[in-house]
Amino acid sequence: IVRTSVGRAAETGGSMEGKEEERGKEKGCWLAFHQALGFGLNRWAGVLLRRYGTLAAAWQDPELTEGTWLPQEVRLKLLAARRKLRPEEILDRCADRGIGILTLLDKEYPDSLLQISDNPVILYYYGKTELLKLPMVAVVGSRHCSGYGQLQAGEFSRRLAQAGLCIVSGLAKGIDGCAHRGALQCGGATVAVLGSGVDVIYPRENRGLYEQTCREGLVLSELPPETPPAPWTFPLRNRIISGLSLGVLLIEARARSGALITSQLAAEQGRELWVLPGPVTSPASIGPLQLIQDGARAVITPGDILRDLGILEE
Repeated sequence: IVRTSVGRAAETGGSMEGKEEERGKEKGCWLAFHQALGFGLNRWAGVLLRRYGTLAAAWQDPELTEGTWLPQEVRLKLLAARRKLRPEEILDRCADRGIGILTLLDKEYPDSLLQISDNPVILYYYGKTELLKLPMVAVVGSRHCSGYGQLQAGEFSRRLAQAGLCIVSGLAKGIDGCAHRGALQCGGATVAVLGSGVDVIYPRENRGLYEQTCREGLVLSELPPETPPAPWTFPLRNRIISGLSLGVLLIEARARSGALITSQLAAEQGRELWVLPGPVTSPASIGPLQLIQDGARAVITPGDILRDLGILEE
């Protein structure tokens, strides 16, 4: 979807109060369509915007579910949703819980995600959206990591954050948590992308880290609030982690690790892929070593990444 102005009527003429009311109405309708269609909105938002100009106009049009331009399955979902959903109530529930909302038409929506083919049309968040303007590097790896992996994830993240990069990861156990902590411990920037609703803490043992990241960093999810984690949600969130980033650093991953999905997505999205080698005797080194065999860039120090990005001179 090409970014355009949200609600042309809201952007031209009228009082400031009226414009804010129109923007709120439009955002509520994005949320209602999201609840009605789920990830299907990623496909249909562009169609609806081209036909109506805004999703508020689409939601209010009694002819929306007639004609041949929508498949029957989508039409039935929208009919059922319009009988029970109230866009303003959905928006108010998010506001009451302090949950922020970005649609891909908002100016705060990260440009990096506009570059990927399956970008999320809505992001729910807690924290500082200004971090989305910073250059980012993802640090990912195994949940069941070694002491070596924990140490290196923290040290790489700390050094990269001190150089002005924002560290992106998934707030999971193991490498992810160490990456966020490394950035936060030096006062650096970090963004956590969840495989659950932005208000659902998973895993529970990361509650303290989650709360700190909400205060000092940014927590994102494309899933509606209260959505529990499930096996299918984590591969989907991984495309956002890599999509936000200039590149992905992989630290420890078993042969079938979910972190390898993020690495593969980085390559598909044209992002840099860096791999930290580990001992050949460790199962957690199998994934990284295989990627190195396949041509991924092996790194030894954070300086290797900074030089690749032009932040340090050779």
